[in-house]
Amino acid sequence: MKEKTIFDYLNNIYLKKGIPYDKKIAPAYLISMWLSHDKGLIEITNKINKFQFFLCDNLIYDYYYYKVPSGNRFIKWVKKEDVDKGKKERYDKIRSEMMLSKREMSHYKGFVDLLGVEKKPAKKKVENASSVFL
Repeated sequence: MKEKTIFDYLNNIYLKKGIPYDKKIAPAYLISMWLSHDKGLIEITNKINKFQFFLCDNLIYDYYYYKVPSGNRFIKWVKKEDVDKGKKERYDKIRSEMMLSKREMSHYKGFVDLLGVEKKPAKKKVENASSVFL
């Protein structure tokens, strides 16, 4: 028999298979995190979110088991964005020069992007020698 994973418990919630819950394999906060990625389940997860750390995991799992409508679901995991290496090097250089922590630098990334755009001066179209001095 294969070892159970969090996906087995998520499928149990979706398809109502009746698998007994084991909080060591799939903690309630992890199940809540996965279920909150589905737009149709946001209201359900928000209602229990306030009590996430006050209720035991079995109660939260039972809440999801009976509250989530049965049916197949495909929850797409949000992937980490690719970072441009040149941009990252520029951030690290500025961060080390300004002696900022990574967290502090994250607050200023928008400003660095604005400052990093170098505008090239527009060249005047030269028609004759006299227009150069105007």
